[in-house]
Amino acid sequence: MTLRAGRTRITFDDMGASRGFNATWRLCDERGVRAAQAVVLSPSGRLRQAVDSDGNGILNGGSKDISCP
Repeated sequence: MTLRAGRTRITFDDMGASRGFNATWRLCDERGVRAAQAVVLSPSGRLRQAVDSDGNGILNGGSKDISCP
C-alpha cells in the first residue's frame, strides 16, 4: 500500500482533527480499479469507506474516481 500525499506523517490534535491533512488509501489488486476498496481521511479526522457516488462502478476518493497503478 502506498500513500502519495507529500507528507511523511499524519498528526492529530487533541480534538481528533488531522490538522489539514486529507488522504485516500487505495487497496488495489490484479482485478483492477472496479474491485478496489478505499478509505478516506478528512481534515476533521473522520475516516470513511469510499463509495461510488456517481454510479460508474468505480469508488470516489473525494470528488473524483480512484485509480489503481
